[in-house]
Amino acid sequence: MIVNRVLFTFGILLVVVLGVDAIAACWNLATMQPTPAVPFASHPLSKSRPNTSLLETDEIVSESFNSFQFFRFDATNYYIEEFYFKRSGEGIYRFIDFRVPDYPVMQTEIKVNEWEIAAICAILRNADFCTLDDRYEADIPIQHWMAIHVESQGVAKQVACYEHYPKRFTRIVKYLDRSFLPSFGLHARKYEPMPEDEADQWKHFMIGMPLPDDWATQKDASDK
Repeated sequence: MIVNRVLFTFGILLVVVLGVDAIAACWNLATMQPTPAVPFASHPLSKSRPNTSLLETDEIVSESFNSFQFFRFDATNYYIEEFYFKRSGEGIYRFIDFRVPDYPVMQTEIKVNEWEIAAICAILRNADFCTLDDRYEADIPIQHWMAIHVESQGVAKQVACYEHYPKRFTRIVKYLDRSFLPSFGLHARKYEPMPEDEADQWKHFMIGMPLPDDWATQKDASDK
């Protein structure tokens, strides 16, 4: 009888402890916030890839706008972020903080209004976005990169910058950091972890992290 009571009491304590840990883990995820953006230094250009898009800058207008996507990778501050929205105004903001165990991809939904869409289009036109090269690189180890992907009239234009950031590109990023993104109160929002399978795909796309199937393949190869 005494042994049963001890086991029962131990079981209750175990459930309580595990429950507290689970609640704490959920709380930590729910209270995770994106890392404030730090301006990247632009290093001398080493090489670039010429523009291949057929999209013209003056075609980036609200009436024909399809989508906007912004990526930022910061290895020194251990984070990646992505902001994406469609013509309907439906959008999503995602980030990953590598200081957090298991690197969960956190996300929150965003609603972009008509004025904000028009403002983004105007900023892109003012920077003559579509005449920028597709890719810029500096000849140093890549610790930082940013990319902007725009689609209008069903035609896409993307600019990716690796350690070198043209002034016109930087002008767009400054607008995003100083006016556009702060308007959504990203640091006051609640975030949910992206489903694991989707998160694996996102990590693979953003930083080349191997997918689970690839891990097994790589392990098999290393065992030989």
